Amino acid sequence: TGPFYQYQSYDRNTNFFSAGHGGYFSPQQFHRAGWSVNARTQPLKDWMLKLDGAVAFESVREDAAPQYPLLAVQGIQIGGGKSSGVAGSLDVALARRLGREVIVSANLSATASKAFEDLRAGIGLVWVPGGRAALVPSDLATDPFSPGSWIRP
Repeated sequence: TGPFYQYQSYDRNTNFFSAGHGGYFSPQQFHRAGWSVNARTQPLKDWMLKLDGAVAFESVREDAAPQYPLLAVQGIQIGGGKSSGVAGSLDVALARRLGREVIVSANLSATASKAFEDLRAGIGLVWVPGGRAALVPSDLATDPFSPGSWIRP
């Protein structure tokens, strides 16, 4: 557990475009300062559990974005502005060996802030050719789209 500060900046963020601008969020800068709690059970067992949680003060700057940023005719400018407030995040991952070669893992994560809300859940099945005697931290499910989650100090 401990304090953290995170800064992210994006020059051209068009990753979250959707037709009609529904749910579109294109931050140019994030500043977050807060406190995180990170816990994990011991590796080299038949099961593992990881818990990461954080509370932070967040400041977000979002530039106006074209309605259709990936097309030649980009349309009108949408959104833009600044927001700040309290944000929270929770990420829980579980892995269990079903045998020497098969591992099942699950992940649930939620983020809530003034700027956006996000909820993700997933289940994974891993086959280890030749098998393995126990689990290691990399067997825990992760979100491949957010590998640098902000809840880690």
